[in-house]
Amino acid sequence: MIDRYDTPHEALPHETTVLVVSQEKTCFGREFTALFDEIRSNNVCDHLIIEEQYHTVDELPDYDTLIQYGVWVVHYSALLADDSDAIRSYLEDESVPDETQIVVVFDTNDDQLASDATKNLQGEYSDDLVVTSTETELVYYLLGHFNTASPCTAAGLAYLVSWNNMVADLVGPFRDAD
Repeated sequence: MIDRYDTPHEALPHETTVLVVSQEKTCFGREFTALFDEIRSNNVCDHLIIEEQYHTVDELPDYDTLIQYGVWVVHYSALLADDSDAIRSYLEDESVPDETQIVVVFDTNDDQLASDATKNLQGEYSDDLVVTSTETELVYYLLGHFNTASPCTAAGLAYLVSWNNMVADLVGPFRDAD
C-alpha cells in the first residue's frame, strides 16, 4: 500500500522500485539484474533503496499499480512484441504522471540504427521519453535521477514526499504495488 507521508522523516529510508518492461532477460549483453547491481553499488545515498521488478508486456499490472513506479525502463523488445498495445498506449497518451521517468533502452551495436530508432521513438511518443542506446547512457541517466530524487538532500527528499503523496492521492489508500 502506498501511504501519504505526513512528514519528510516518514520517507526515510526511501525505497524506489523501477519497473522493467522487457521481452528479453538481457540488455547490452548483460542480465538486467547485473545492471541494477551496478547502479546500486554506485548509489551514494544510504537512505535510498533501489529495487526493480520485471514484467513482459503480457504481464503488465493494472494502471493503478503501474503509476506507483516512479521509473520505468522499457526495453525496445517490449514495443515490438505482438501484444505491446498496452505499453504503447501508456507511452502515447501520456497517461502516467508527469514526474514518472520513462527510459526506452535500444541496445544495438549499430549506431545508425540506434540514432534512427531514437528519432522515431521520440517523435511517436511523449517528449518526456528518454531513449538510451548505450549501457553507459542508461546507467548514468538512472544514477543521475537517483542522485536528484535522493532522500539524502533536502530538495530530493521534498520531491520524493511530493511525488509519493501525489501518487497516493491518485491511487487511494487500498492499493499495493505488485
